[in-house]
Amino acid sequence: MESGDLQAGRQPIDGAPAARSWGAGLGSWVSRRPCAAPAALLVVVVMLAFPAGASAVFKPRRSTVDAPGLSAGPFITSAGLAWEGPRGIMLTNSAGRSTVLARPDAPNWDGSADLAWFGAEWWAIARPSGVLAGRVGGTLHALPLLRRCDPGSATIKPGVLVTQFAISGDHLYAGLPRVCLARRGAPFGEVVDIDLRSRRWRVLAPMPGTLEDLAAAGKYLAIAYGVTTHSSGSRLAVRVLNAATGVSVRQITPPRRTNGAEPSGASGIQVDNAGDVLVAEGCCGIHPGQLAHIAQPPRFGRDWWARAGSTVGHETHLGSDAALSDGRVAFLSTEAGISGDTAIDVRNLLAATTRTVVVFTGSASTESLALNGDTLAWTQQSTAIENCATVPLSALELASLDMRDWTASPFVVRGVPAPAQDPGERRCEQL
Repeated sequence: MESGDLQAGRQPIDGAPAARSWGAGLGSWVSRRPCAAPAALLVVVVMLAFPAGASAVFKPRRSTVDAPGLSAGPFITSAGLAWEGPRGIMLTNSAGRSTVLARPDAPNWDGSADLAWFGAEWWAIARPSGVLAGRVGGTLHALPLLRRCDPGSATIKPGVLVTQFAISGDHLYAGLPRVCLARRGAPFGEVVDIDLRSRRWRVLAPMPGTLEDLAAAGKYLAIAYGVTTHSSGSRLAVRVLNAATGVSVRQITPPRRTNGAEPSGASGIQVDNAGDVLVAEGCCGIHPGQLAHIAQPPRFGRDWWARAGSTVGHETHLGSDAALSDGRVAFLSTEAGISGDTAIDVRNLLAATTRTVVVFTGSASTESLALNGDTLAWTQQSTAIENCATVPLSALELASLDMRDWTASPFVVRGVPAPAQDPGERRCEQL
């Protein structure tokens, strides 16, 4: 087994940065609440997709960099890792140099600040002044169309809560409810396509039902929505569209529960560049389109997926923070045989095989990850429980790994030695 040691704080792992080619990924969003606890890591569920032969992507072979005050992220872009910290939304390149993409702004209507959606090359941010977009690291420009449905607004209109954004390539796709549109639109609203180069927009398709989540990658746009029926009330439906034409590619039927109950609402949907779809279903989860959020709540439900071309979903059992890319899903789990240790597993959905890529032992742990083709990125830190509160034992770091360099043995991240716990602290840790 290879290992990485947190005892030295920031510690590069051998291997020089290297570039690879990939296509435009889909968008995700980051939210930060000013009251977030400093010791709490935020959870990231990222959806990414990669056709061959496009632009070079940030892809170190193996590396770790300090991310002081990180409260959200990471997200893998062509220019580096995007994340949120006290200075605002940051971008760290392969050399470990960090720059500020956007400084903190006032909180929105529910106390969140700095809502942002990232693609490979382009990104957008919602602020009280409006929604802006531009190249990662470049100038941001206002998108006037979205002012009526700005999730970054200090006040919000009824119905705007269901607004969803996703970025793929140089296009932002917005699922806008009817109240967001100046003209009379479809009963459930419309999906709008905004060209981020010209900032021109067009209606792509009517919303087929009450929007629950939206995802985009390559030539695909996936919509999770609710349909109300007289016999069973509200039920979940999934539709995949051609992102260029808005034409329906296929309708996916969720798998039925063993007790015959209808599938519940989607807490998130992901699509990859091939058209594979992954749905997180049930209560209290997060939208994978959200780059990060404050302390992932427990989710009571299930995950299911449908391969490209399939119209029927298949249930799959994953851990938390699942991220889909190229038919593979990375997720957090508890490593079998190592009591209490967290691991990052990668499952090949088509082959139904799962392998452990990273294991965190001792005081080391992670709570967020990103997957982008062969590139895996995550947060890591050593912590301990003192007086029923989590305290850091090491610097908070962003780490990344090129899975093409990964051997059969997991990469091991070992925590720094933690102080001995008395029985009371152990009880706190179990709560």
